[in-house]
Amino acid sequence: MDIVVAKILDINMNRDRNRIAKLTIYLPAALFVEENGDGLRYFFSQMQALAQQGVITWATQKKVYEAYLAWNQ
Repeated sequence: MDIVVAKILDINMNRDRNRIAKLTIYLPAALFVEENGDGLRYFFSQMQALAQQGVITWATQKKVYEAYLAWNQ
């Protein structure tokens, strides 16, 4: 999980802030089992911290698409 956070921070530092940036992180449903609970809680706590810092914004595919369309008008 720390590698994912580091990659997000790296992308954030090097991206063009005048453009919409999209990053997809795939977590297979099979990971959502009790034995992975601690790791998943850690991951989502890290994502929450990044969201609170303004590094990431959670959005659906539709919201990203609508933001992209609005940005291109």
